[in-house]
Amino acid sequence: MKIKLNLFTFFATTILFFVLSSCKKISQNSTGCIIDSIQVSYFNNIRESPISIKFRDIKRVKSVPFKEIRFLNSGRCRIGVIDSTINDQKVLKEIEKEIKQLIPSNELTFRDARVIAVIYFNNKTQSHILLGGTYASKLYYNDKYQKRSNKLIYLLKKSTGYYCWFAGSLNWMEELKDTTFNHNDIK
Repeated sequence: MKIKLNLFTFFATTILFFVLSSCKKISQNSTGCIIDSIQVSYFNNIRESPISIKFRDIKRVKSVPFKEIRFLNSGRCRIGVIDSTINDQKVLKEIEKEIKQLIPSNELTFRDARVIAVIYFNNKTQSHILLGGTYASKLYYNDKYQKRSNKLIYLLKKSTGYYCWFAGSLNWMEELKDTTFNHNDIK
């Protein structure tokens, strides 16, 4: 009887172990990153507006067909809103690191959206980043204005092809002047 009880306890413990270990909640991917992907939408042209452009305005423009314009020496180009997805695990890990270091700012400012990024986490939750201002340099995380993070702004723009649309305006983008991180090492 004692042997049957010990065998029962052994098998029950073994089965319980396998059940519990297989049901472990997966909250990080293989690189340890908790971000699954980031969906980014941005205006591909400089927008100067007398009123603030809102988060929903970028989404609304997406439903309007691109307007085709002609530039000197560069052929045709479409202006409107560009959609891009960041899936590169190295970049997502860097973005996650920068988000964790964000510091809210007490400065009063108007949200004037140029870039919106919806962050999809592995646990099926979301948050968002808004880059505002003429050169998309003001940073909001979940609707709260943050102290400037040039590296985060750079990562979002570089990883989505943002800079190639603004070749003539790169000198005005403060994150590109920041020498505290290497711009070439990141994608």
